[in-house]
Amino acid sequence: MKFVVLQENLLQALQDIQKSIPSRPSLPILGAVLMEVSDTGTLQLSATDLNIGVRSQTSCQVEVAGKTAVPARTFSEFVSSLSAGQLECSLVGPTLTVKSAASQATFQCFPAEDYPTFPERQGTSISLPASDFLTAIQQVSFAASGDEARPILTAVLLNFGESLEMVATDGFRLATLELPLGTPISPPLQLLIPAKGLMEVARIASKKKVSQVDFMVAEKLKQLFFAVDGVEILVRMMDGEFPPYQKIIPASYELQIEFSGDDFSQKLKTAMIFARDSSGIIRLLIQPEQQQLKILSSSTSIGTQESVMPIRVISGGEKEIAFNIKYLSDFLSLLKPENIWFGMNEMLKPALLRPAGQEKYRYIIMPFRVNQ
Repeated sequence: MKFVVLQENLLQALQDIQKSIPSRPSLPILGAVLMEVSDTGTLQLSATDLNIGVRSQTSCQVEVAGKTAVPARTFSEFVSSLSAGQLECSLVGPTLTVKSAASQATFQCFPAEDYPTFPERQGTSISLPASDFLTAIQQVSFAASGDEARPILTAVLLNFGESLEMVATDGFRLATLELPLGTPISPPLQLLIPAKGLMEVARIASKKKVSQVDFMVAEKLKQLFFAVDGVEILVRMMDGEFPPYQKIIPASYELQIEFSGDDFSQKLKTAMIFARDSSGIIRLLIQPEQQQLKILSSSTSIGTQESVMPIRVISGGEKEIAFNIKYLSDFLSLLKPENIWFGMNEMLKPALLRPAGQEKYRYIIMPFRVNQ
């Protein structure tokens, strides 16, 4: 194998696939990048952790076609350290030599035949507007769990039918969003996709600034094939039964209020100073008669704090509820709502937040019991 490629093009392709390279590979070869050079003048790089795989390609000048699996970390670091310009790459036996105008390095490679194969694209084709789909991924997937001990909670549920409903939960909070579909999916599809995989799709699609995300659903293979501006992303679907999330969504709310997102965010920063010693728990006291919301937090070693902000009351009387401040801060930092709609019933029952006016979005949080 022998070819010449521009450093900036090779680096771009490496950056496309970097997130699918496991930091602690279960097999040594999974810590490598599969490099394939074709007679057509294409260099294709592939990486996978067996759950998510990404392939990216760039053009090059080919003298001899071939393929090998090069250690990902050192190869990527070396390429990124070089200046822009041509790189001469040649493979002799298991040794890959890379030369730039001022640097040279060799890498001991793995046989390409030992690298996991990527299945051929097949299945039901679906296309979604990138802006809507990427927004949905951002606003929903953050609620998924990062704990692999309960793998089903690390997934995002996608329900395709007349519309697309996306759902994620970690057992303490739940995010759902419904998106319209130009063409209904029939028969309906229900997919469980690792949140990590969806976020990788969002990362690459945002970077490429595409207007549309195309993918295929191979139900028999339990695979999703995404295509984003020349980059292919393969995501393995998960098996299992998603929690019956509909049961925890209240049908109605006794208390309904609206308030400023910026004001609330600022008050939470103040509350966090005193909430650190109490596992991040804060109390919200809603006083409709005074048209105000009190945010309270306390620390046995520091003291207490109380902030007050105005609210617009839609319905209901005085209520109190306590939350982990992280669940509120995540919602604020990712959605950045100008105004927030908040609804609740009893102090130990799930409550709902959403950006005011966005009825298709729901963010449900389980409250905490506190001793006052």
